[in-house]
Amino acid sequence: MTNHLLGKYGSDHLPEGNSFDRFRRLTREIADRKSKVTPEEAQTINQCVAVPKEATRAATLWHSLYDLTEGKVRVSFFLGRDPNGEARRTPYISFGFTH
Repeated sequence: MTNHLLGKYGSDHLPEGNSFDRFRRLTREIADRKSKVTPEEAQTINQCVAVPKEATRAATLWHSLYDLTEGKVRVSFFLGRDPNGEARRTPYISFGFTH
């Protein structure tokens, strides 16, 4: 999920800028893995591509990890910023889907 339309630019011709820079970082982080990305690695990757604290009027409102095999999702929600500008987040909360 991104904050811009990938179809409008294609993944090879993205302009410079916050959302695009974070998308490039995301694809690099995933490509650097030698095997499947584990849920723990996905959490770390989510955190490294979140809106940076310098963007004081913006934030990544949630990170989510989907497990399609198990029919579950884990979500961490943004709670605001601490006095140093660092994001405060909930722990990942698990939800299950039923058929």
